[in-house]
Amino acid sequence: MVPDYRGFGKSGGSIRNQRQFLADARLWVEYVSARYPAARTVIYGYSIGTGLAVRMAEEYTPAMLMLEAPYTSIVALARDMAPFLPSSLLLKYRLRSDRVIEEVDTPVIVFHGSEDRLIPPEHGRRLAEIAGDDARFFEIPGADHDEVPDTATYRSLLAGFLAELHERE
Repeated sequence: MVPDYRGFGKSGGSIRNQRQFLADARLWVEYVSARYPAARTVIYGYSIGTGLAVRMAEEYTPAMLMLEAPYTSIVALARDMAPFLPSSLLLKYRLRSDRVIEEVDTPVIVFHGSEDRLIPPEHGRRLAEIAGDDARFFEIPGADHDEVPDTATYRSLLAGFLAELHERE
């Protein structure tokens, strides 16, 4: 299941605050859980969705959490992008993955492009460090923010992790 949150992708509407953002994510996780109760679920987040994925993994404990191009927090990312702005006062949501990920009780896989100009790879590396021993970080050489899935390295690693998950059943 790959949702578009309100105001993202092909979905209409808009998100006014973090509470709404998280409520949308919970609806999707509960929708999948109700329809596939026996399935080994992987929660996957990309870019802005990684903050939601981390929170949902902490609340629902999937078989695995996969993050692609994650940030430690929206506040930290805004500080990196525009250090001269009072970002903590201007943001609708903060999505502090750095404060939640250590509570995630499942394997965590983090992918980040080495040339990501939107979210620096240091964010992904830091999240993997905070997550602890059950987390793995993979920096994909030469990939920008949206190029990671196009690489043979990513596809090979992803296939391996999904096979590993399948073998645990």
